[in-house]
Amino acid sequence: MREAMTNEGGLIQVKMAIADSLRNKRIVMIPTGSANSFNLQTLDINEILKQLGVIQAK
Repeated sequence: MREAMTNEGGLIQVKMAIADSLRNKRIVMIPTGSANSFNLQTLDINEILKQLGVIQAK
């Protein structure tokens, strides 16, 4: 099993499992500034994907 998962097909299965586990979960990135500052702006990846038509709006 371990050998089978190390080939290209196994890696794709792992990527698909990760993508499936993230489905319908809200993803928000909070960028940070330099060491001396903190940026509180958020970036809503889900909203960007909806605007690009990658995912459907609910």
